[in-house]
Order: sequence, then structure tokens, then C-alpha cells
Amino acid sequence: MDATSLDTIAYDAKIRIHIITSSVAYAVAALEKDEKPAFQLGTSIRMGLSDEDVNDPDVIARMRWEYRAWVIGHALADISESIATFLNVLVRAEGKALGCNERYEKFERLGLNLKLKALPLLTLDDDYQSAIESVTSARNCLIHRHGIVGDRDCNVTGELVLTWRGIKLFRVQPDGLVEFDPSHRGSATQKAGDMVQILVTGIERKFGIGSRLDLEPEDLCTLSWCIQGITDAIHKAAQEVLVPGVDTKQADAAT
Repeated sequence: MDATSLDTIAYDAKIRIHIITSSVAYAVAALEKDEKPAFQLGTSIRMGLSDEDVNDPDVIARMRWEYRAWVIGHALADISESIATFLNVLVRAEGKALGCNERYEKFERLGLNLKLKALPLLTLDDDYQSAIESVTSARNCLIHRHGIVGDRDCNVTGELVLTWRGIKLFRVQPDGLVEFDPSHRGSATQKAGDMVQILVTGIERKFGIGSRLDLEPEDLCTLSWCIQGITDAIHKAAQEVLVPGVDTKQADAAT
């Protein structure tokens, strides 16, 4: 595989991830801003749903939550699939060179975490590996348990813990840094003339058993940034193995 082909498949994966996360962030934000008391459903749709009263506020609230969980869960599944497809293409073309001892047919069926374990030459940093595991855990909870955290989702302390590497924006103040309110609803929002600083930092979200796994649009955006960073890391590692001598800084600029 030459450098151009490798750059192309990495770029395709990043573009797909960006489209998925930006679309779902807009959808979740739209749900938050929609203050109408009910979904605008036609009579035929209401009749086909169930015997529930779709004008009941409690039913509407539950339906809105289930829709939100469905949207976010399937977005995370698509993100995982984007990285998995990237790895499948790499292994199909250069599996032996990347240290993969699995037959391609078996590798293709592996989950994302197992795919990465099967590629010892594409080892990720611990925080990137934790982000991959977090995406998988969140997806499983949202899709299989409708976003209600269960025993199977939790660690020994009874919590589902999601971590990833993200970026945060801070206003520079005489007495230190003040984080901007990412929702733009609080007092610490950006104003003309503000000096700002962007920091890469660890992000953690915890959810107890029985609670709803709810991610905000801002979480989805920083998670997207992290996942694209993981794609870059895989791209670089593959490049060092398959195309030695290529300037990885130039590859970064290309993608």
C-alpha cells in the first residue's frame, strides 16, 4: 500500500466520523431547543405506534428520551464501524506486514476492541484505548438497554465511567483560567476582546446504575475530535510500518 492510498482511506474515515457526529450533535441540540409539548404526529402515525396516549406528557417525555438514546447510540455504533472499516481495509491489503495473525475473514468479524488487539504494531496510547472502550460501552448501553445503565455496564464501584481526550476553551483572567460554558447559556461565554486559551484535557462522565446515559452535544463534539485523533494515530502507526521514511507531519497536513 503506498502513501497516497493510506492517506485516502484515513481521510475517508475521518470525514465519515465528522459527518456522523456533527449530524447527531445537531439532532440532539434540536431536541433540547424544541419546547413544544408534543411531537407533531399525524393521525395515521399515532394509530400505528401503540395504544399509548401520545398526548400524555409523561409518554411524550419517555418517547423523546428513547429517540435521543436511539440517535446517540446508533451514531456511536456508526463511529465504531468507521474505524473498524478503516482497519479492515488495512488488514485486507497489508495484514501480515501489520503483524496480524488472523485470517481476514475472521478479523473482519471481530469487534473493534479485538481488532486493535489483533494488530500489535498499531498500539494506541492508553487514553485513546480508553476512549475506544468508552464508545463501545456507551453504544451497548444506549442500544441494548435504551440508555438506562445496568449492572452489565458498570465497573466494581457500580458506575459506568466514560473517558476520552477532549479540548476545552478557557477565558484568560488575571486570577487564572475560567472555562467557557460550552452551551453558551451561562455567564462564562466568549465576548469580543477576550483572550482565550485552548487546552487538551481528559474528559470523564460517570453514570450510576439505573441512571440515564445522556451525552450533551458538546460531549459528542469533543468525542468526535478524540476519535479523529485516534484515526490519525492509526494512520501514523500504519505509515511507519508500511511506508517507512515518509514525513508524518506532511501526512497530518494531508488529512
